[in-house]
Amino acid sequence: MKALESFFKSKKIDGAQYGIVYNLEKRKEIRYWNNIGKEVKITEVPTDLENGIFCFRSVNGHITLLEE
Repeated sequence: MKALESFFKSKKIDGAQYGIVYNLEKRKEIRYWNNIGKEVKITEVPTDLENGIFCFRSVNGHITLLEE
């Protein structure tokens, strides 16, 4: 998830713990919850991110995908 890590750094987003990325034809959105539980919605995604829906976890700025 290097594309998402770089995107967060470029937007100066810090403190994201968990989130969902929607990179679909009709929906481009990132929703994440920060370290105090506040939900944040961003209506753009990195241009080099693959298509799909992804759940992720972030620890110290390192993002990993959550699998089933």
